[in-house]
Amino acid sequence: MRLKDEFGKMVTELTATATSVVSKGARIEADIRGGENLLIDGYVKGSIVLEGDIIVGPTGVAEAELKANNVIIQGTVRGNVTARQHLEILSS
Repeated sequence: MRLKDEFGKMVTELTATATSVVSKGARIEADIRGGENLLIDGYVKGSIVLEGDIIVGPTGVAEAELKANNVIIQGTVRGNVTARQHLEILSS
């Protein structure tokens, strides 16, 4: 899966083949671990440690510790962020 910014420019290619989604309006309070990618368009509180990538979309809010291969932030993050390979912060 590849992501584009608001101008249609390719941003990055995701690490894992599967992507889980926390959709807009959804709220999760938990510790999340796994090998997949995660797209956050809703609200997540806790910690997220993935072998794949984390994308916080424009409507996403993460009050969490984030740790993944690549982390792309378009929304709001409150907490520590660790990207093993690449951290990208985009305007929202």
